[in-house]
Amino acid sequence: MEQISTIMATIIPLTQRNWILVIYILLTVASGNAQLASTPTTASPTTVVPTTQYQGDPEIIFISRDETDPTQVLYQIHHMNTVTKIDRIYNFHNSGIKPLSIDFDNSNNYIYWSENGIGGKGIWRAKDGAVPEKIFAVESTSIVESLDVDPVSQLVYYVDSGKKSIVLVKLDDPTLYRTVIATDLGRPKDIIVDHENKMMYWTDIGKGRIEMADADGRNRQVLVDRNISRPISISLDKKDNRLYWVDSLRDVIEYIDLNNTSIRKVVKKEILLNAQYSGVAVDNKRIFYTDSIRRHVMYINKTDYSIDTIFTHLSFNELLDIKYNDKFIPTVNNSCSVNNGDCENICIPTKSNRTCACKEGKRLLTNGKSCSRIIALHGANILFLTQEFNFNYGRTISNLRGIQGDPETWLYQPTVRTWYISFGRWLTGIDFDYRSEHVYLTDALSRSIKVFPMNGSLHTWTEFSGTSPIVHGVAVDWINRNVYWADQDYEHIVMAKMAVDTKETKTVVNTGLDRPVSIAVHPKKGKLFWSDYGPNNNRIEVSNLDGSNRTTIYHSTDASYLIKGITIDYERDKLIFTNGIGLYKMDLDGSNVELLYQNQMLEMYEVSAYKNLVFATDKGMFGRRPRVLIFLTTTTSGYNSISFRGSIYGIAFYHPSRQQTFASPCDTAQCGQMCVAVPGNGTQLKAKCVCGDGKKLAANGKNCEKSDHPISQTFAYSAGDRICLVNAQVDKSWKAPHKPDDICWLRNTGADFRHLAVDVYSHTLFFSDQDSILPNIRKISLVGKRKNSTVVLSGVANVGGIAVDWVSDHLYWTDIKLKEIWVANLDGTSQKILLRNLTKPTSIAVNPPNGVMYWLDETEGNMYQANLDGTDKIVLVRNLSNPLDLVIDYMDDRILYINNNGSNVEWVNMLGRNKKKLINPEQNVSNIAVYKGYIALTLMSKTGVLLTNKGGTNPKLIINENKTKNYKYDIIAIDEAVQPVIAGVCNGNSGCQQICLPKPSGYTCACTDGMKLGTDKKSCVPEKVLYSDFFLVADDYRHEIYQVDKDLKTISAMGLPHEENPIGVAYDPVERRIYWTDYTLGTIKRMAINGSINKQETVRPKTSNSRLDAIAIDPSSRILYYTDMKANNIGIMSLDGGLNKILIASVYNPRAIVLDPENGNMYYTTRSKIDTKRAGIWRANMDGTNVTKIVAQGLSYPNGLAIDTTEMKIYWIDSVTLRLERANLNGTGRQIIAYLTDAYAFGLTIVNHTNYVYYTDWNDRGIFYQPRNGNGTAMVFGADVFSGLNEIKYYSGTHGTTGGNGAGLPCHFPYLYNDQNYTHCITTNHHRAWCSVTHNYDTDGLWGNCDSKVNVSYTEGGNGNGKACVFPFVYYGVNITQCISDAHIRPWCAVTNNYDTDAEWGNCPYDGTTKCSSNNGGCSEFCLATPTGRTCACNSIFQLKADGVSCYNETTCTQKIRSGSFSNCQHATVDKRCGFTCDTHFKKNSLYDGELACSRSGRWYTDGPSNVYVDTDNLCLEQKCPKLTVREGVQQSGNCTSGNYVGSQCLLKCAKGYIVSSHLYPNGENIMCQSNNLNWQKSNMTCSPIYCKENKSSILNGHLREDCTFLAEHECQYQCDYGYGKNPLNLTFKCDKQGNWEPMAAVVLCSKITTTQSTTTTTTTEPTTISYKPTTVTTKVVTPIPTIGKPKTTEQPIVSGKTSALGTQDDAKINGLMGGLVTVVLLLAIVVACIAFYMYRKRRMSDPSKYERSSLRESTRSDMGQQYKSNSIDSPKNSVAYSNSGEGNLAFDNPIYVTEEAKVNLQNDDNDNTKPQIGSQHEIVMDNNVTSGM
Repeated sequence: MEQISTIMATIIPLTQRNWILVIYILLTVASGNAQLASTPTTASPTTVVPTTQYQGDPEIIFISRDETDPTQVLYQIHHMNTVTKIDRIYNFHNSGIKPLSIDFDNSNNYIYWSENGIGGKGIWRAKDGAVPEKIFAVESTSIVESLDVDPVSQLVYYVDSGKKSIVLVKLDDPTLYRTVIATDLGRPKDIIVDHENKMMYWTDIGKGRIEMADADGRNRQVLVDRNISRPISISLDKKDNRLYWVDSLRDVIEYIDLNNTSIRKVVKKEILLNAQYSGVAVDNKRIFYTDSIRRHVMYINKTDYSIDTIFTHLSFNELLDIKYNDKFIPTVNNSCSVNNGDCENICIPTKSNRTCACKEGKRLLTNGKSCSRIIALHGANILFLTQEFNFNYGRTISNLRGIQGDPETWLYQPTVRTWYISFGRWLTGIDFDYRSEHVYLTDALSRSIKVFPMNGSLHTWTEFSGTSPIVHGVAVDWINRNVYWADQDYEHIVMAKMAVDTKETKTVVNTGLDRPVSIAVHPKKGKLFWSDYGPNNNRIEVSNLDGSNRTTIYHSTDASYLIKGITIDYERDKLIFTNGIGLYKMDLDGSNVELLYQNQMLEMYEVSAYKNLVFATDKGMFGRRPRVLIFLTTTTSGYNSISFRGSIYGIAFYHPSRQQTFASPCDTAQCGQMCVAVPGNGTQLKAKCVCGDGKKLAANGKNCEKSDHPISQTFAYSAGDRICLVNAQVDKSWKAPHKPDDICWLRNTGADFRHLAVDVYSHTLFFSDQDSILPNIRKISLVGKRKNSTVVLSGVANVGGIAVDWVSDHLYWTDIKLKEIWVANLDGTSQKILLRNLTKPTSIAVNPPNGVMYWLDETEGNMYQANLDGTDKIVLVRNLSNPLDLVIDYMDDRILYINNNGSNVEWVNMLGRNKKKLINPEQNVSNIAVYKGYIALTLMSKTGVLLTNKGGTNPKLIINENKTKNYKYDIIAIDEAVQPVIAGVCNGNSGCQQICLPKPSGYTCACTDGMKLGTDKKSCVPEKVLYSDFFLVADDYRHEIYQVDKDLKTISAMGLPHEENPIGVAYDPVERRIYWTDYTLGTIKRMAINGSINKQETVRPKTSNSRLDAIAIDPSSRILYYTDMKANNIGIMSLDGGLNKILIASVYNPRAIVLDPENGNMYYTTRSKIDTKRAGIWRANMDGTNVTKIVAQGLSYPNGLAIDTTEMKIYWIDSVTLRLERANLNGTGRQIIAYLTDAYAFGLTIVNHTNYVYYTDWNDRGIFYQPRNGNGTAMVFGADVFSGLNEIKYYSGTHGTTGGNGAGLPCHFPYLYNDQNYTHCITTNHHRAWCSVTHNYDTDGLWGNCDSKVNVSYTEGGNGNGKACVFPFVYYGVNITQCISDAHIRPWCAVTNNYDTDAEWGNCPYDGTTKCSSNNGGCSEFCLATPTGRTCACNSIFQLKADGVSCYNETTCTQKIRSGSFSNCQHATVDKRCGFTCDTHFKKNSLYDGELACSRSGRWYTDGPSNVYVDTDNLCLEQKCPKLTVREGVQQSGNCTSGNYVGSQCLLKCAKGYIVSSHLYPNGENIMCQSNNLNWQKSNMTCSPIYCKENKSSILNGHLREDCTFLAEHECQYQCDYGYGKNPLNLTFKCDKQGNWEPMAAVVLCSKITTTQSTTTTTTTEPTTISYKPTTVTTKVVTPIPTIGKPKTTEQPIVSGKTSALGTQDDAKINGLMGGLVTVVLLLAIVVACIAFYMYRKRRMSDPSKYERSSLRESTRSDMGQQYKSNSIDSPKNSVAYSNSGEGNLAFDNPIYVTEEAKVNLQNDDNDNTKPQIGSQHEIVMDNNVTSGM
């Protein structure tokens, strides 16, 4: 059988194929279930809803995969019925989706599956026929093997074999997820959750077992681990309560009875290759399984175990997961269904009730519901480290413990509560950084410095790895941001910069040390203190923070007492230290040493100070527990103490007063690596830059450079479709790669990678991709194995070279086509043209140390130089012949370049002088790079790399691909040597808002094109803000919207955020806002036209199944129209986004849209390249009616659209037919204006008073303008500025006003004046015509005079030649101040001031008014202009009432109130107002008192001025008192904890072991729950404890156990002293009501353990008051015989009790009895010996410093290295292992916040009962019983 298993294990992987198919098969099962499923239950409104229901036929879900060839993969979901054979197919074809497991949610009709393919790792779901959606993504290292969905609690469990964990996710908020099992997993494979019994089961094929646990991860246990190999699938049989599984290695299907786990049975077993099981599922009568050998879904009858096939006509290749779906829909709520079980994050139903859990990275607080926030442990805390041996896990656990609050609040309290975090490691030293809220810990086990947050986060990390295991002292310089530690084993003191996993460390003190123990810093003094003891030293030393100026300030000649812990009292500038038995303080220079306290019984180690208190750790001697001692620095009288089990190490007081902040000279020092503040002149400090070990300060005294060997780096070269790396340390041993492609790490077949640049310090490579469709500049990280690049700059034309300013973080590039040099930040923001009108700029290099740049002009044959801000351009080198590339050699301070079209390599100095020829390569070269002593060149004719030394000798061809290419490619060196570190002038951007450009001296702030510097010369503002007569264009490549004046002279940028990608634009002249669509974000946003980013807001958020494109605004109705290309509709919305409506549905691929409010029409285009019949130009009324296709032929992709209402023409531009055309507004009179060449025209607009039509082109840059009549060619504007223009719009309007207080703003038409709307200038109350510059003069009072150019900027038609109206003008002797309609069809005006004499006139342009302009046309929501007037419309969820203006809907509000009900509120529709009442024991929430109104969204809100939405669960508040807390010893009875409503009474009595203190309450005290404050009456009940005193003589050679409370009516166990074992009679001592022990007499219960001989063991028990008859028992002892045969037995006497003189007795019965008794005694003796040895090892493990170095080195043994195994959530004994984003492994094992309570034992020296003070040895004894979670 084992041979068969081996054969199967070998063959099965070879039979698998790479294909996937997800299939849904409907299956009719047992007739009973079928009847239940087919008989629907109908209920009247009063019928009780059943607790369960079934919907549809049961079904089998399983996964298979099929692949005809590697390129043809078919994915399907089948719904198949066994009777009708109906097959409904849901296809995935070559989609990349590779599901591994599946589950379902019948309540919401979802299918869920886990995905591990290229479609996206995580959890996906879909409904029948719907598009799949990913609801939860996992990391790349995760593998989601299986999942299980809980539809009631909306949870999904999944097993992650990659991270070896089990995780649950909230389906309604997938950001909330939690790891429930994370330890002791091999490879978890399958999971199933019993939602009824709240249990989960999973298989582990790595461990070869099946496990189970509660649904929240608690109570984990192994279910099956014997005779099981590879359990890959499990299924739960709810009917028979069995768990089935498939063992793929053993080829069996088995089950175990969950009622009796001893019952286990194999139901199916295959031999050889008859089957390959992959999944199992169970219903009431059958066991379904997938068989990949037979390629069928099979089933086994439970009754006779017969086997059959589901569908014989179906055959599949490989079958995977399988599930049975009985179509059961649960409707019963569980404990998490209502209000999430009152849990803040995650609610998990359990057997008893529910468990609250927090999302990954948060902690559950003590209330068991809430989760930790920003402030957790941050505040006042005394912190200390303890080591405790945990018998449950058999190892020592290291804890970070603390007591919160100022010591004054807890020092004299009867109890003290501590928190602790169990790490399971070996923590020894501690300090903190209060500013960043972190604690720094030394970890002896991992030999590292760890950082732990105090703010509730779990983001821990490693500061440094590589210490020795003996580091007790750590100190944080919180001012200069450095951390120090004293390493005893390495005998040095080290510092590092406070950073994650820092690589740079500086050894501060490295000589003359024996054992540096404790360390402290004084940043204000610039000093470092440490203690050092050993054979030669017992002293305290001090130095500067960099280790200089070292001196001894205290030395002890008494080697018996070694100096250990030191700390600084910063308030008094005192140094406090201990030598174990004494506590001392002295001045910082070592003078005025004062003894604070001394006691030979103490063994203090570490100390910390706070105010006038000193805290010291005491290791514990002479039977004492380890303690924290508290001293006063103002007295020498004594101490208070807190006792603990285990050992205590480091201690620190976490408080801001310990780390007061102040300005440091390091703040402005700009050091390259680390900075310390050291003493300067007098009391002043000065900054000093320091470098890590192995580096030295550079000549500038700030930066660091290598002090020994240089780092070997890399050459990178581009080769068109790939970028390759070559080791730069090339010598004679170099061997070219067998395949040059082997060193190419970035590849893209369709790419054209050319120019390269690098930022060494961010490990980023920049490169240009001259893609013919979209040229761009990209970047990629040089760290790790990432091969995904990102676009930095899009829309570049033809890049000739790129360069990185690594000091100021700028990217420079030349553009050959545009003849320009550009600059931008390294992230692509703030693009700016530095130099224009160049000839052919190609290669470019920057020199940040000198603040200049160099570039070549290939056509001119010159090398140029300019400042990095583009100023001071000069010719550096003239008369070059076709120069190709240049590079700066910083080592030799010169510029190398390629001349004569690649035949020469030459160089000049930085001034352009001393020109010399360096190399004449045999083959022409194109690009050059320099690295130390080497020069690398790329060959021009073939892809190859030539290497030579700087002398030009011994050139070597190191790469030779022998591939002809058409382009010259680049090569660069990647090394710190090519980018020397300097202090930049633009650090922090020097206050510049956008871009800081360095110069040879100083810097210049600059702005992106279209913006200019503000008055402060640092901020950026638009170049010019226009309110009328301007173009608006969207450029998504530059992430900007631009304004262009009508004369095409000025470009102004609006200042969009860089993440915006605008495509459609519109302008609202009323509120002066611009609107745009973002095609990547799928949003509509708006902002003020002055470019203020702060005013940017989203008016239509991203929605699924939507891609918004073009937009247009009707200012009169305040409505925005948009086209949705993905949803295929045209919609409208209010300008604030509050109202939304689909106006025209089922519009195929709509693109452009324009409005004609004057005539009530709108026009839009549809596009299609495949079916051109769908392409067209359409007209409709603006209310969406009367849709007409006015142009139906000869179109394909009409992107741009515009109308001219004066000439009654419509214009469009088509990017496929490449035609610009026009027609009449009804589509007749079609005319071609121009044919386009090599274009992708997009946006289109016209200007009525000009003869041009304007458009944008994706394939070319700029705004093109073409004569309308078709005569002449198109001209272009802004090609050097714009990169990728989309939509273009033109907006005309009025000019600005004069005078008044309107600041020159234009008139705002219409405007409100004296409650009347005006659409023209008026003379009311003014001597000149005037207007309002806002929409409401009555409230704003802002106005201006209308002069001759104000009201109308141009005219149309007439004889005025387009001149502007002149107001006022004389007409029939009357002054006219507005356009009039007298004797004309359209409104008109004179273009001179006297029409009577001049008769020059023109038609006034449309003023923008419609029937909707006034009072929204009377409509309650939308007012839509039509050719005949207007139409009212409603929001998408509303309908228009019969009155034609009002809106309504059938939305109703809920009529359910938790603990209350509505009054007279049947059918609560919109605007319905209702009152409500509350149930008994509940009252109305005062916030919502009064009537509520039903809103349009179906939510109730307060019927008042504030209109606040209400939560119906909080309308009625429970009149209930909180859980009653009482004094110690008081016991509650009655309605104290449950049912504690107002008026409830609680009886308080004294608990067992306590007596009433006051005679007023001999029978207890009754208190009541009060209604006025919802709290209990104040209790005066006090109870005093009754104690039994411990009498050492009562138990000879033993004592009562430490967990004894000594309380009356309590029992206590005893334990024997070391060397003694318990006798068989194991007594329990009870303290009676009077405080006396029972039994009272002294007893001998502990006997001395004697040495056991090889064959005879005699145990003597001394006489006790409880006598038993002495007996000698003869037992048989087997002695080993070195010969073959039976063991030889000898009879030896063993005496029990008092030894007999005779040695034997004849009573066989007594012999037998006593023999058994002696055996028990022997076993007990062995147990006692084991415990003693265990305790001995525990003491060695808990005190490494006592055993010096050797014991600490031994402390790395395996028992310390075991992981802290845990299963459940936030349990002190079973904690979850949390992943750490800061490190690959856990920074700390399972940190759990736990609190403990301690009982105070008063041990006053004078034995009085007064309040204990410091010095009275007030001892707080800590008990390790956990009282609550934190």
